[in-house]
Amino acid sequence: PTPFPPAPAMTNSAELVLGIFTPQCYDKIITNLDLTDMDCIVSSLSKFVGLAIVVLSFLLKVPQILKILSAKSVRGLSLATFLIELLIYTSAFSYGFRSEFPYSTYAENGIIGVQNVFIIGMFAAYNGMVGRFVVFLAGYAALVYALLSGAIPLSVLVLLQSFNIPINIASRLPQILTNQRSKSTGQLSVITWLLNFLGSFARIFTTLSELSDPIILVGYVIGATLNGIVLGQILYYGEGKPESTPRSKGKAPTPRRKTRKAD
Repeated sequence: PTPFPPAPAMTNSAELVLGIFTPQCYDKIITNLDLTDMDCIVSSLSKFVGLAIVVLSFLLKVPQILKILSAKSVRGLSLATFLIELLIYTSAFSYGFRSEFPYSTYAENGIIGVQNVFIIGMFAAYNGMVGRFVVFLAGYAALVYALLSGAIPLSVLVLLQSFNIPINIASRLPQILTNQRSKSTGQLSVITWLLNFLGSFARIFTTLSELSDPIILVGYVIGATLNGIVLGQILYYGEGKPESTPRSKGKAPTPRRKTRKAD
C-alpha cells in the first residue's frame, strides 16, 4: 500500500484530442466555444502546461551546456548538485512510468536527466576523469534498466519518492553554499535556473490538477523555493569572478624613494 490516496481515474493519453482535451471538453471549449465548464478549462489548461513543460525541458540545460563549452570550464558549478539532481530525476521518471501516470506529468524528468548526464560528463572531461565517467555511465544504465523493467519493486520507488524531499534539499544546498562562499555564481546560466524555477512552479499546478499525490506536491513546492534561491543568487551576484583576498587594505603602497650615495 502507498502512503497516500490513489490518484483519480485519468484519461488515457490516446483518448485526448491534440494531447490536451478530452473529447467532451474539446466539443465544449473548441467546437461550441463554451467557457463556462471550469472542470474542463482547468483540466485542459493543466494538460497544456504539462506538455509545454515537457517540450521546454529539451532546452532546459542547453544554455548551461553552451556556457560550459564556451568557457571550457565548470568553475562555480557543484558536481554534487548535478549528481543528486540525476538521482531525483531518475527516480521521479521511473515512478511516473511504473505508476502509469499521464506522460505529461513526468516525462521531463527523463529528458532533463539525460542532459544532466551530459553535464556530468563535461565535469569528467575538464577534470581528467573520463575513465571514471565511463564506469559511472555503465552503472547508471544498469540502474535505469532495473527501475523501468520492474526488477526493483514499485514499493521501493514509492520509498525513493519519499526520500526525494530531503534529497532535493541536499541537491541544491551545495550549489547555494558554493555561491555564498565565493560571492559569485561562476558558469551558472540564468536562463537554465529561470526555467527550473518556472517549471517547478508550474508543476505545482499540474500536480494539484491531475494527481492526488502529496509527496510529489511537497517535492515541487520545495524545489520551486530552492530554485528561486539559486536564481536570486545569480541575479544578485551576477557572473563576476570570485572574491580574492586583497594584499593590503587602505591606501596604495607608497613607492620607495631613491637615496643618493654620499660623494
